[in-house]
Amino acid sequence: MERALSIMLALCMVFICMPDNSFMKADAVTGYGFSIGGVKVTSANAADILGNGVLSYDAESNTLTVNGDVSVKDIYNDSSRARTASARN
Repeated sequence: MERALSIMLALCMVFICMPDNSFMKADAVTGYGFSIGGVKVTSANAADILGNGVLSYDAESNTLTVNGDVSVKDIYNDSSRARTASARN
C-alpha cells in the first residue's frame, strides 16, 4: 500500500513540475479590462460580445465595432463606470 502511494505521489510531482503543463490548461482567455452591458469583453467573446452580432472588439487596433443599432446602459472599465452609450450604424 505504501509503495502504491509513493508511486502515485511521485507521478503527481513529475506532472506538476514539468515546465510545460499545457496538457492541464484550457485555452487561455484574455480579459480586455472592460465590460459592456454586464458582459466582460474577452478574447473568447470579442468577435460577438453580446451574442447578437452587433458589437465586436479588435484588441490589436483597440477598436470597438458596431454593426447595427445598440443602446447599452452600463459600460465599465476595470476601475470605473462610464455613461450610457448609443450608436446607430
